[in-house]
Amino acid sequence: MTDLRRLTTIRGLRNNNPGNIRISDTPWQGKIPKSLNTDKNKAFEQFESLEYGLRALMKNAYTWVLRGKNTLEKLISVWAPPHENHTGNYIDYVAKQMGIPKNEVFKTLDKKFFISLARAITEMENGIAAAQKLVPYSAYEEAYRIMGSTSYTPVPEKKNESAS
Repeated sequence: MTDLRRLTTIRGLRNNNPGNIRISDTPWQGKIPKSLNTDKNKAFEQFESLEYGLRALMKNAYTWVLRGKNTLEKLISVWAPPHENHTGNYIDYVAKQMGIPKNEVFKTLDKKFFISLARAITEMENGIAAAQKLVPYSAYEEAYRIMGSTSYTPVPEKKNESAS
């Protein structure tokens, strides 16, 4: 497992939390307990390894999708809200990196989907150069492997039908 805590000053990578998930009571696998969390102001989760942080990113995204955030525009709007980010730019970047339209309902949530989503979020949260240099592809693959099963059936968008 990869531990970036001593390799960088970039907060998300230093915390092994490349998605910059805020601290909560969620019992993430590989989570460093709040009492041992060394993040300044204890605002963000810390993980034992990069793979556990990437797994949390993927699981968090999966949960949001199951709750109806089933397009990149919807998902990234809750991941990177406008009061903290340039959300429109974030959405456009992730859509470009993943090669899918930002308003298209996700068709499938497979390995390719989760790894490309996690890579794009990691690059936005930590800087493209740092993410590409410090986060090996194998870490994304391992995170997906330890994430476990993901079952998803897309729900068609409801069309407004006017009465005839």
